[in-house]
Amino acid sequence: MLNLNNPLVLTTFLALANERLIEYVLATPLSKNLPDFYKRYGWLLQYVAFVVGGVLGYFAGVNLFVGTEIPDPVGRILTAAVIGGGSQLINIIMPPTTKPSVTNAYATGYVTDYPLAPGGEFRPLK
Repeated sequence: MLNLNNPLVLTTFLALANERLIEYVLATPLSKNLPDFYKRYGWLLQYVAFVVGGVLGYFAGVNLFVGTEIPDPVGRILTAAVIGGGSQLINIIMPPTTKPSVTNAYATGYVTDYPLAPGGEFRPLK
């Protein structure tokens, strides 16, 4: 069972909850029902997620910087910023290790020979 008394566990849990909340409540409905609006203004969702995560973190009172020289209000604000970043924090710490598929290559603009192009790098589509 999760020990939500641990600030790191609680921060990770809130970051994932924030990301899923934004994805299911805003991103998916907007992309399906208003695709033109989503293409044009979908980038704003990262800022909405940042604000919602900040509110979640602030009211949860979690502080990753307890026991450091950082004052409590500053630590809570910084922790709220980490929560607002959502699951991207996890992707930064542990990048995905899956290889892109051919379908994904056209979506990302990169293509590769199996297993990888010479030198083990992706090369842009021409």
